[in-house]
Amino acid sequence: MPPYAELHCHSNFSFLDGASAPDELVERAVELGLSGLAATDHQGLYGVVRFATAAEAAGLHPVVGSEIELFDPIVPDPDLVAVPAHRPARRGGRARSTGAESGDGPGSAAREGRPDRPRPERARLPGHRHAVKEDHRGIGERQRGPHLVLLARDVSGYRSLCRLISRANLAGTKAVPRFDQALAADHTEGLVALSGCREGEIARRLRVGDRDGARSAALVLAERYPEAFYLEL
Repeated sequence: MPPYAELHCHSNFSFLDGASAPDELVERAVELGLSGLAATDHQGLYGVVRFATAAEAAGLHPVVGSEIELFDPIVPDPDLVAVPAHRPARRGGRARSTGAESGDGPGSAAREGRPDRPRPERARLPGHRHAVKEDHRGIGERQRGPHLVLLARDVSGYRSLCRLISRANLAGTKAVPRFDQALAADHTEGLVALSGCREGEIARRLRVGDRDGARSAALVLAERYPEAFYLEL
């Protein structure tokens, strides 16, 4: 059997996408005779310590990685193929009244039977940022951004992954890190990129017949990760 290493694998740290603990994955990889295994959980490096520790103890070569979900396409996407339009949010119940109608707003006149309750202007604490509204509520799998698998090939690659994921979490909202193309392009040292699953940008474009767009996306990724970009089959 020729050497084979699985480079796209999710553990139970990828909620609803993986069911096995990292040490169980390592045990199974050894049983199958794999030469290496990559842990590529979604949007983070949550299980890499357990994974790397178990792999080294079992004599299996560990590859640390992550599958990220990008906020924007890598090449122009006028037909919304790579990043489909989000469904409008559902608004149930009665519409909220505005401050001018209810008498609650600053400077509003009191209505009959209601006191005037102006709302003070509150100072923002240092470091305050407004919430970014691209979280998963009301957004189906097909409306989310394209995937990209990133693998660390050395210590500098692990450092790049840590910085990329940390800054994406700072830019996004709780549990929804914001990975965009500009941020990804700033953290490429020591990384290997895979085109991703069927939800990668290249695969999404090929599935609808956009061969030119898929080729353009592949060329940009090959330039961003020189001699370190590979297509998943």
